[in-house]
Amino acid sequence: MLNYTRFTGTKHTELVGKISKSSGFWDKPMTTRKHFVLCIDNTGYGASLITRKVYEVIPDEQAEKDDFIRIIDESGEDYLYHISHFVFIELPAEIEQVLVAV
Repeated sequence: MLNYTRFTGTKHTELVGKISKSSGFWDKPMTTRKHFVLCIDNTGYGASLITRKVYEVIPDEQAEKDDFIRIIDESGEDYLYHISHFVFIELPAEIEQVLVAV
């Protein structure tokens, strides 16, 4: 098990590119649909996360096991954040298509 405390809000390159199937966060494989979260708390990450903003989750099986998710934050890079900063949301397929196309 990795110590994600030192990676919080930072890129963890050894995990980049790993693909996740189903996990405790969602009930469908990541290859079927994209998954999104809504930021509910940006404490400590005011420049990186915007509250009430929707972020797309990037699959990262190892991070998920330790209650972290990978998103592309306001820096434009993908970083790990603890799931306590977010709530998972389910969006209609039409809205997901629009968000993914942006």
